[in-house]
Amino acid sequence: IACLLVCFLSLFHGVVHPAPLRVGVIGAGMAGGSMSYYLHEAMGDNVIIDVYERNDYIGGRLKHIDIDGVSFDLGGDVWSSVNEYMMELQAALNIPLANTQINDAQGFGIYIGNGEWLNLFKNAKDEAATAAAISEFSVKLKLNYNRRGSNGTFTTVNDYLASTLSPYAATTTQQQFNGLVDQNFLDESVLPLSRTIYDEDLSLNGFAGFAALLSATSKTFSTQGGNDVFVETLLTASNATVSLSSKITKVKKNNDGTYTFTIEDLATNNNNNNN
Repeated sequence: IACLLVCFLSLFHGVVHPAPLRVGVIGAGMAGGSMSYYLHEAMGDNVIIDVYERNDYIGGRLKHIDIDGVSFDLGGDVWSSVNEYMMELQAALNIPLANTQINDAQGFGIYIGNGEWLNLFKNAKDEAATAAAISEFSVKLKLNYNRRGSNGTFTTVNDYLASTLSPYAATTTQQQFNGLVDQNFLDESVLPLSRTIYDEDLSLNGFAGFAALLSATSKTFSTQGGNDVFVETLLTASNATVSLSSKITKVKKNNDGTYTFTIEDLATNNNNNNN
């Protein structure tokens, strides 16, 4: 989760500052990368962005390994074409796509480690119920995108969730499917997706659960060289300074409206403060 810490709140009250606003972002994953990018797009040279990441790499759960010259994503391996934010960012930054798009979910499966593949979506009744639920989610997501397009940007989380998405945010994935499909279907078809993409079980937030299902039932894309390259591109475009192996252990709000970070350097085990 990226934390946007605005150092001088008076900026939003029309006060002109002689120096750029300095903003600290906690986390160099997709959230931190995209937030840094959009912030720089909005403010340009009027903002200095510092990103702190506890891991020794950029990407968060988006991480890849190379085996015999082939990249394998270990988390967040694809994104759905339904995800307009990702599609817009990819087009805006001309991020190269891997030649691994999934166009037909009928061939999708999970390797179960004993020489066999577990084929997903094989129960007609549960498939139909799941497809209907995913379709309903997609429609509501599209309405949300349209609302964003007509009003510019959302200003609060509640505004973002209003009318269409709040039911998904307030429940777990398990709760979304209770009474809708057989539990075995959930355990065999939905749980592997939530594990692979989010490393979570079916207590995963309902919105995230449906996002995972979209990646298995719609045209998907991934980044050439690994999806962590997507985050690296966002951070480069934002002109952010990224500090790796930097764990934020404390955030203190000062009387003048600024914030002080206490940072543990995991590479040297030293602590220091940064305003």
